[in-house]
Amino acid sequence: MNIIDTTLFNHSLWPILADILQDFPHDYSVDHNGIIRRTVAPICSECNITMNKNGYNTYTKSNLGSVKIGRWKCPMCPCSLEEDHSFWVRLIDEAMQSLAYMACLLRKHNVSYHGASEILSLIFNRSKETVRLMFNKAIGNIDIPACEPPLIIHYDEQHPKQGRSQKYRLTLLNGENGNVIADELFDDKTPNTIMAFLKTHLAKDKPAFIVTDLYSSYPKIFEEFFTGEYHHQLCLLHLNKLICKDFRNLKKLDELRLRYEFLNIFYDRSKELKFLDNLLSKERKKKGRKGYKNWYKNAKKKFFDYIYKLEKRRRRRKENLKIRPYKGAIQMFNRLVEKFYELPEVAQKRLRMISERWENLTAFYGFDNAPATNNVIENYYSASLKTDRKKQFRSDVGISNQLKLSRISRAGELTYNGPSIIDIFRKFTPFQKPG
Repeated sequence: MNIIDTTLFNHSLWPILADILQDFPHDYSVDHNGIIRRTVAPICSECNITMNKNGYNTYTKSNLGSVKIGRWKCPMCPCSLEEDHSFWVRLIDEAMQSLAYMACLLRKHNVSYHGASEILSLIFNRSKETVRLMFNKAIGNIDIPACEPPLIIHYDEQHPKQGRSQKYRLTLLNGENGNVIADELFDDKTPNTIMAFLKTHLAKDKPAFIVTDLYSSYPKIFEEFFTGEYHHQLCLLHLNKLICKDFRNLKKLDELRLRYEFLNIFYDRSKELKFLDNLLSKERKKKGRKGYKNWYKNAKKKFFDYIYKLEKRRRRRKENLKIRPYKGAIQMFNRLVEKFYELPEVAQKRLRMISERWENLTAFYGFDNAPATNNVIENYYSASLKTDRKKQFRSDVGISNQLKLSRISRAGELTYNGPSIIDIFRKFTPFQKPG
């Protein structure tokens, strides 16, 4: 049992000291000078004679406190001994690690290094540069659990900037659990770069279902990379975005209806088409009459209000747009093909593109619970490096650390179960000068 020889000055602090010094391998005491040393004098390892007290060494941590560690000296030979002060090192490390953890949390929530420095200074003064170094060291010391290459893979790219230099972020996500397989930064996104990235992180001979956007180079890259069976799904969300872009300058209700006919191929948009058909029947009666322009303006507003109402209803019910069965998708596509030569040029071009990539757009129908979109990785990008922050970084290290921080947080590795910051810094109370 360890015993503390208390004085009036340190009597109230003995519980803290007992907790700090509980790992000492011998009985210890704190004398009237505040020196920590063992109760029974040690024996010299050379002479086998009891050693004498020989002053102390002081260890100080600025703005936290200092501790006096006793020394011993052999009366017969030059041998000397200092008491173990590893508790002091551990105490300081615990305090600094808690500050580093706070810095990681602040960076996770997009607080700048300057802002983190000001917040941490409420507890313990840390400069902006010190906070940056603490964060970099803490991130570097955390290992992310390895993720086995899955059957379902999401691949995408993001384009952050380092100052004025364009960078390219390549990412692979596990489609089954959302874990990050790989997330790296490159100076370009040429086919050779993408190929090298895939070779590093994926097994080319294992079956894979990979989801990407509609970038034209992907099919050739995957065909060259995969030696085993693979299925390439093009994101239907990106397809819908292109369709909306094709029909962005809408001057007639029938053009608006054509847009939703294209959107209706893979997703059930029958309610919107029914609403538009009702408006078109009314338009035929109003067209050419007085007040038609105002009616048309109000009709478009009613339609978009109806779209917003449907979207809000889906959100309340936590529902997604209903995907059509494969036969239904073929039927809707064939309806557009039948009137191909009646369509405007932009619609014909989009229809040819869908026809050429039909196999890749419908690959998800062949697997249970296979994703039709790249929403998983888009959500990951939104959470890890938002669009409005992509241009704020000044170095590759800054971008890489932000990406790694997001992966660590996503993997559940940034969870703290230790003592509170108050309890940690209270342990320095016995080592501070009174007043």
